[in-house]
Amino acid sequence: MQNDDQTKSYAQWGDDLLVWEYFNRANSGIFLEAGANDPINLSQTYLLEQKGWIGILIDPVPSCCEALRRVRTNSHVFQNALGGPQHRGKLRLRVPAGCSELTHAVSDETSMLGNDIDAAASAAERRQESSEGDEIIEAGFITINEALATAGFDRLDYLSLDMEGFELPALQGLDFSRIRPRVVIIEDRLESLSRHRFMLRRGYKLVRRNGSNNWYIPSGELFPVSLTTRIKLFRKCYLSLPFRYLRDTLRKLRK
Repeated sequence: MQNDDQTKSYAQWGDDLLVWEYFNRANSGIFLEAGANDPINLSQTYLLEQKGWIGILIDPVPSCCEALRRVRTNSHVFQNALGGPQHRGKLRLRVPAGCSELTHAVSDETSMLGNDIDAAASAAERRQESSEGDEIIEAGFITINEALATAGFDRLDYLSLDMEGFELPALQGLDFSRIRPRVVIIEDRLESLSRHRFMLRRGYKLVRRNGSNNWYIPSGELFPVSLTTRIKLFRKCYLSLPFRYLRDTLRKLRK
């Protein structure tokens, strides 16, 4: 995706360019991208860093973090799993052979970390079965609050979460009463409304769905949303939910 002045988007659905436009092409800002994976390809924040922004990149996969540190020199890189304040210790994760994208938690320790982690692991596991040659990695937990404090940031303009179903625990680790990102983009396949309802309770509103990404901004901020878009968002979030439940149930029965 490119705009009129040929600025290139690196994100899967052009969110980086849309975010930059939303911030009036600002040449400074602070971002946090969790599930950063590759430093450039499909990155939600590489474009912003090229435009002068600074931020935090979080990924549990060691090889990904090595590449991020080499290329994203204006970012703080954390090799961690994001969680809530109740999550401590380490989480064991499975990385498919030949792939840098984690799929699901594999340790019995997961059951001691709370139902939110259990649900996330279950959802991720449904999307990809394990196979011989998968790599098992361990990543220590960190919260968004802790990452911001370590990096020395007292504000956050843009938060991007793409964590294969672990987004809700990550959101629980941010004190929204103290730090309120101006834009929060969450990958959400809408297998449930847990993430959506969490953001509504924190005083945010859904203003855009781009691919499988939900855009949230503080409720008091202006964002033009057409009636057609409102209907599409309502249909996607609420009217389609029973059909998604039925689909998932049938998938389980077939297995």
